[in-house]
Amino acid sequence: MDIEDFQTQVPGREAIPKIVKKWMLRALVPLDGHTRFIHEHGFSSQWLAKALGLVDQGQFFSGVFDPASAWAELSSLHERAEERYRAAQVPEALARNVVSLLSRGIAYRFSETDYRILEFVALLRGHRLLMETVEMLGDLDRDEASHVLAVLLDLPIREIRAALSLKGGLFLSGLLWFDPRAPGNLATKLDPLSRSLVTRLLGPEQEPMEFLKESLRPGRTTRLSIGHFEHLGPPLDLLLRYLREAMTGGITGINILIHGPAGSGRTELGRVLVEELDCDSVEPYRWDEDGYLLDRERRLRGLRAAQCGLAGSVRLVLFDDADPVLRSGVEPSAEANTARYLGRLFRTLADNTAPTLWTVKSLDDIHPSVLDEFHMVLELAFPPTPQRERLLREHFRFDLPANVIHLIAETDHLAPRALVRIAGMVNTVKGDLPEPAIADTARQLLGHAVKIQRSAGMASRVAIPLPGTYDTAFVNVDMDLAQIAKGLAGCKSGRLLFCGPPGTGKTAFAHWLARELGMPVYGRSAADVLSKWVGETERNIAEAFAEAEASGAMLVLDEVDSFLAGRKAATHAWEVSQVNEFLVKLEQFGGLLAASTNFAEALDPAALRRFDLKLRFDYLLPWQAWLLFCRQCSELGLEPPAEALRPALSRLSILTPGDFATVARQHRFRPIATGAALLAALENECALKPDRPRAAIGFV
Repeated sequence: MDIEDFQTQVPGREAIPKIVKKWMLRALVPLDGHTRFIHEHGFSSQWLAKALGLVDQGQFFSGVFDPASAWAELSSLHERAEERYRAAQVPEALARNVVSLLSRGIAYRFSETDYRILEFVALLRGHRLLMETVEMLGDLDRDEASHVLAVLLDLPIREIRAALSLKGGLFLSGLLWFDPRAPGNLATKLDPLSRSLVTRLLGPEQEPMEFLKESLRPGRTTRLSIGHFEHLGPPLDLLLRYLREAMTGGITGINILIHGPAGSGRTELGRVLVEELDCDSVEPYRWDEDGYLLDRERRLRGLRAAQCGLAGSVRLVLFDDADPVLRSGVEPSAEANTARYLGRLFRTLADNTAPTLWTVKSLDDIHPSVLDEFHMVLELAFPPTPQRERLLREHFRFDLPANVIHLIAETDHLAPRALVRIAGMVNTVKGDLPEPAIADTARQLLGHAVKIQRSAGMASRVAIPLPGTYDTAFVNVDMDLAQIAKGLAGCKSGRLLFCGPPGTGKTAFAHWLARELGMPVYGRSAADVLSKWVGETERNIAEAFAEAEASGAMLVLDEVDSFLAGRKAATHAWEVSQVNEFLVKLEQFGGLLAASTNFAEALDPAALRRFDLKLRFDYLLPWQAWLLFCRQCSELGLEPPAEALRPALSRLSILTPGDFATVARQHRFRPIATGAALLAALENECALKPDRPRAAIGFV
């Protein structure tokens, strides 16, 4: 057969480039791939044999296969290929694309060998026949793979080894990794950055960014501004100044870590910083073109490609959702490679040519040695209530009622992005809505956003406003509450413990106090703090103190006995550690704390001692009960109560303001028509309490 007839005979397959023909024959003849190709009774691949033209030879249809004749014909094909294809080159489009890509590298100087190897890998992945021929060489170790490439590409083996080493430009740029320890053949060991990289290198000439399209995307814009994150204060100002100086001075190896829970706006903050700095940026992808999540190695390689300049003039990189990449734990699928991966991670962090902003949800799984590589770690807290109120007024193009704004703004963990997005939706459709429905629509959408955040595992709380009838005159304590509020107004710092039976007004008084002091409320119940995971409760306690202090809010903790029980009675180590964590944070807290409990006697003595003021809330006194009863009748639209009801009301010695609130809610679906009916409802509430007075038994 003439060498020029060596073409793919399979219908629908394109002709094989001359240089690929030469590589295939070199693999089969001088590299001994024929030992797996030619068997005693035939060829191991009929497809390859047909492409080589061997199965068309008459001697192979005589009924008896002759391996010696097959070898002779194969050797002849190789000799003619070496003679005729001595000057064969890769396709022009491929050569131009490789030059276009590698010539943009600013961090590494790519060698001629790098160019030839990348061209070879592109053709290897793009031509199935070449791939199948290389597979005939079997599994290769480091030296064998280097030898094979040296023979195929006709290059010195020392240059091949240098190009494939961990110090070579192809590896450092992430474009091509050669893993000598990976089991398999040459094609398995030569791992390009992505499938689309090969596809685009083999295609028509393209812009350099197109080659990395599956790994990197240009930085995206945001509708937020730096003002949406003003609650971060001086650290954010410092970060902006530092990034400007670093970019101006060409400082390398800069890494900034931004962490915060889901929905807190980490990504948006990164994009806001890019816009403030007015620079070109890229963002490594998390998914490939088929929608599958990229593993941490692939994402890290995409970052290296951006850092070495292959994506163009990039001055800032936003590496979003980097938790899997920075996690120091071992991935089950690659346990043996973990140490090497961490080594590559450290080198990537140290070699950054452009500042990189990394965003993660939590620092828990990041090893301290990895955290040490970051120049700055910025915690992203949710904006405080006053700032949320300003954002609502700024972005909604209509007047929301003041009480609606305050109620929405009191919602914990409502991020600026959610506010802006919902405002945009309501502003778009408000022309089709009647005036009363606009505020309701905004409220429903914001409520839906809160539900989504809860489903993501975030403890959100919607503040319950005080009723308009709230009056401290109906709180039974042995101290002057107005005087306490006046004293706290000057310092807004203190540790208060409110104890007493349920319904006596402990939590309501905390909210009243916050309103009097002009402070937002950061409230947490036992359900928000306690967790089934070891260490999670301690973290929730620490976060509650940190967020309250950062936002200048009063920290209100309900049911503290659930996590502050006496340590002497503890049966598990975590019961002790959560009390210890609370005591440490309580000592460090410089803001105002109001904690409440129904069981003060169950608290750890050390915790009890650390509260500056302990207020005992008790049942209503008879005169308080009567005044509140009269007011309740008025609120419900009833006739003023008869004086004859007063003795019976006075006998309800365990009556609380909470009982009146419960009965008022009953009135919505079980109307109360008279004062006597109101008294009966209160008696029923008291009768269900476990500490109700017992009737005397015996002779009187």
